[in-house]
Amino acid sequence: PGLAEKLGLSYGKVEDVNRVSVGDTEPGDSFGLGSSFNQRGAPYYALMFGAMTQQGMMAGKTEYAPLRTVDIEDATTYISWKTKEAEAYTPELDEVRDEVIMAIRTGEARELARAKAEEIAAAVNSADKLLADVVPADKVDNLFSQLGPFSWLQQVGFMQTVPGNVPQLDSVGEDFMRSVFTTEVGQANVGPNNPQSVYYVVVPRELQPETTSLQEQFSQPQQRFMATLLGQQDVNQVARGFFESVDKRTGYSSELQDAP
Repeated sequence: PGLAEKLGLSYGKVEDVNRVSVGDTEPGDSFGLGSSFNQRGAPYYALMFGAMTQQGMMAGKTEYAPLRTVDIEDATTYISWKTKEAEAYTPELDEVRDEVIMAIRTGEARELARAKAEEIAAAVNSADKLLADVVPADKVDNLFSQLGPFSWLQQVGFMQTVPGNVPQLDSVGEDFMRSVFTTEVGQANVGPNNPQSVYYVVVPRELQPETTSLQEQFSQPQQRFMATLLGQQDVNQVARGFFESVDKRTGYSSELQDAP
């Protein structure tokens, strides 16, 4: 803390997290330093905890080994390290009873929120009304208008993209963007945020550029080449999922051992 204050830096301590829950922290959205072509490297969870990558198993950080990562969208650099590490284990129910109850209730609440959002979207579409006309009175403060412009994807490096961002909303991601950009202008649809803690009713008012402009851009060889790169991450995920499904069907597993 003393060094951080001297250098004008902010600091904080994160409670116990794992590969999944670390995504709820500020450093959890950051990435390692990229190469000359790629503006970002591996995600934070893989660098800190280790993960299987296309190049093989990436080892995580040891205790007190500093890790420098960046969040390009927020223009923020993080330096973090572990102060302790515990082996994973299956706890007794009494240890995590409150967490289990909360998880069950959260799942049930998601279904209720999704159903209510779909009900509002259906009212907009069936009665040809504005969203403001059908929003419940206790949700008026959550009504946003004239958001954007924003894009589904943003390119952050060669063959690297991230979902676009809507600063006024809460942690929107791929599912939200898909709902927005696959819905006809003036029609309503439902899109959750990334943690599925909020279900938004979305009504696109304008899509830019127009289809004719997109077709003209796509007719250029360079633009077509760049367009093929946008889906590379999805292709990698599909390939990884295929290999994982084969491993599961065949019962294949591997054990990595430290080199002698």
